Amino acid sequence: QYGALPLTVNFHNQSSGALNYLWSFSDGGHSTLDSLSHVYQNPGVYYIKLLSESKFGCKDSLTEKLQIDEPILDVDDSMVWVIQQPNSVQPYVLLYNKGNIDVHLIQLSAYLDDGNPVMETWTGTLTPTSPNWMYYKFNSSLEIVSNKNHNIICVDVLLVNGSVDDNVLNNHSCTAITSNFTLLDPFPNPTNGDIYFLFILPQEGSITLDIYDMIGRKVKVISENGLKGLNQITYSTLGLNKGNYYLQLNYNDKVLGKMFMKD
Repeated sequence: QYGALPLTVNFHNQSSGALNYLWSFSDGGHSTLDSLSHVYQNPGVYYIKLLSESKFGCKDSLTEKLQIDEPILDVDDSMVWVIQQPNSVQPYVLLYNKGNIDVHLIQLSAYLDDGNPVMETWTGTLTPTSPNWMYYKFNSSLEIVSNKNHNIICVDVLLVNGSVDDNVLNNHSCTAITSNFTLLDPFPNPTNGDIYFLFILPQEGSITLDIYDMIGRKVKVISENGLKGLNQITYSTLGLNKGNYYLQLNYNDKVLGKMFMKD
């Protein structure tokens, strides 16, 4: 049912007591052979009909639906939650099958912002049809170390059915594990394209992100309404000259700052 086009499909006749056969492949093709291969050039839904006739002229037919598709592997790592203990957090994640083939294996990685991952593998069946979602609760917990600032936990989809899936843009999701006003390190840093600014707000409210060059000139102002918890702003650095920049986050009467480099 799935494969790169043109796709060769094998048809096996299992009729008994028949002498003559007529295959109809729903794309204009026909055949009178017993069993055969047929090549489909285009994706779509096809209705395959086999008409069998005995030597006495008795006829019977059978029709089967066949959907021809390019295979798409796409697991959406949609949302992360945690079960928080005094010295650890146990993550669980909402996963969607947004491709068109069954998913039987998902390799996942969970990590705090110190970057030390825990990897686990789910096996089962997650279909592309409703219900096409599931919750996965990690068996492992991640240790909260008292002398480190742990602000977020992230879960990544690493492999789907043993391969990197076709849409890696939805394979990463994070959530805050603190309620403190926090500005995380921008990434990637250095950058020559998009850079991501992540921050945590204790309550919903207006924020302003100011970007300064190294001689103190304000080169960009971003103002928006931030949500309670983890927020992300994607900023294109294509209009910036190479060099170091200072990012200042303003929320209520509080100010936080981070450095980043345009490569």
